[in-house]
Amino acid sequence: MALDLADKKILVVDDQRPFQLMLKGILLSLGARSVVLVSSGEAAVSACKEVKFDIFFIDYNLGTVGKNGRQLLEEIQGRRLMKPESLFLIVTGESHRPMVLGALENQPDDYLMKPFSQVVLKKRLEKTYAKKIAFTAVFTAILNDQIPEAIKICRKLIHPRFRYKNYCTHLLIELLCKNQNYDEAEQLLNQVLEVKRQTWAVLQLAQVYYFQEKYKKTVFSINEVLIASPLLIDAYDTLAKAYFKMGQPKLAYDTAVKGSELSPYSIDRQFFLADIARSCAEYETVKNCTKMILDLSRRSYKQKPEYLLNYIRASVEAAEFAKDKKSSHKFQQEASLAIQRGRSDDALDSKFNYENFASLCNARIDAIAGQYYLAKKQLYEQIEKAGKIEDLTLQLVPDAYILLTQIGDYEQASQLVEPLKEITEKDPYIAGCISQRLEMTRDNRDLFSHYHSLGVKAYKAGEYSQSIEAFSEAIQQAPMHTGASINLIQSIIKQLDSLEDEKAKEYDYELCQLLHKTTRIVHGLSLPTEHQDRYQVLLPQIKKYSPKSVS
Repeated sequence: MALDLADKKILVVDDQRPFQLMLKGILLSLGARSVVLVSSGEAAVSACKEVKFDIFFIDYNLGTVGKNGRQLLEEIQGRRLMKPESLFLIVTGESHRPMVLGALENQPDDYLMKPFSQVVLKKRLEKTYAKKIAFTAVFTAILNDQIPEAIKICRKLIHPRFRYKNYCTHLLIELLCKNQNYDEAEQLLNQVLEVKRQTWAVLQLAQVYYFQEKYKKTVFSINEVLIASPLLIDAYDTLAKAYFKMGQPKLAYDTAVKGSELSPYSIDRQFFLADIARSCAEYETVKNCTKMILDLSRRSYKQKPEYLLNYIRASVEAAEFAKDKKSSHKFQQEASLAIQRGRSDDALDSKFNYENFASLCNARIDAIAGQYYLAKKQLYEQIEKAGKIEDLTLQLVPDAYILLTQIGDYEQASQLVEPLKEITEKDPYIAGCISQRLEMTRDNRDLFSHYHSLGVKAYKAGEYSQSIEAFSEAIQQAPMHTGASINLIQSIIKQLDSLEDEKAKEYDYELCQLLHKTTRIVHGLSLPTEHQDRYQVLLPQIKKYSPKSVS
């Protein structure tokens, strides 16, 4: 189909002025009349808000400052700053495989390597335009989120003589899957494969099998795809997901790593790899993924302050679960540096109190180093600022919850369960952190509840020596649990009060030592009101038996 550029609005985005002028000259000689030149992604977005362009020429590399071509294409598509029939052509001299694959993942209409001639450009434009025009009605329906209508149009287009029958079939199957019509998609793919074993059809069939939860068939089909086309990124993504669903996290992890190495420039892929890495206890990989997500989102319209916070959280987590002390110390230093640099990061929301977040992260680092009291003190200061724990800023809730589970204050942590639901629904990284933390602390929480219940029962029965033993065991499972600590203090005082002056002096001394040790867990902290009131009542007796505890 002949392409008339006279009535087309064209946008050229390239940071090299000589190339801009050269490409404009070619386009003018091909009949174009409206060619806009910009040198940055930001300028391109501004131009797109003013004019709906018909053709985009976007260079992948747009300098070291500002958006790159991939981010620009993603934003134009995401914000729908184009027409359904607009053409997107990535134009670059970049041949580095991950960058090329990353650019192609955003599905531009064509990919042109510099340099190219006028003849080549004209031929590629005409070919791309003809295909786009043939599917304008389909793309219009997709752009308007009318998937059933897009499916209907695709069905009408498919016929034996249709020039783009294969592409139309491919598109129809994608739309059927999006509409969850998996059985119909499978049937259509099997018909295609009976004629010829085409790689794209085998890949789509594998993806259909995945949606149908036929994971063994998914793996079998994907392996066939990778033998024929080892650089198909979607194949690695689907294979990793299938392995993960089959309960083989290590295979899923190795596959996801391979896919990420081939094409790392996808935020969704990095999120997925981080999730699988967490299940395999590969916390350094989790940290690296969150750092990649943060870097990929910079200058992108998808930039979120949560990406910075999650990178810092992952750095702390890597230190907490490091395989040895040397690695832990290294990650603690990295986390501390990330916290410090975060104060001046432009990804932050100006309304967010970063210092409160930094304080909680530093408290988590203190807990890793065994400084539980210092960690708890910093946390309780944040709670005091909020008024009560439930009123903590939503973005601080995950960090407060994780810190509380680190130090074993499960009673306080339980009060954050409801606020956590809101944030885990929005942030997959946080959802993974909390889910894992719940699983990791399950045994400790169960043992704590068991011993604490025994302690309460013994105390009510007046069996104070048994309650002391039970509460002590409970605190072994939850070292900084405020409620259990006060219960133990109360039991010790009751037992000391029951002793005669000359009886069991050695035991008396041991109890006073235990009282001193337990009092140090809660003394000097801004305790919740209900605990503070109980502690104040016990304070005179504590001073009587262990004056150094409160000095």
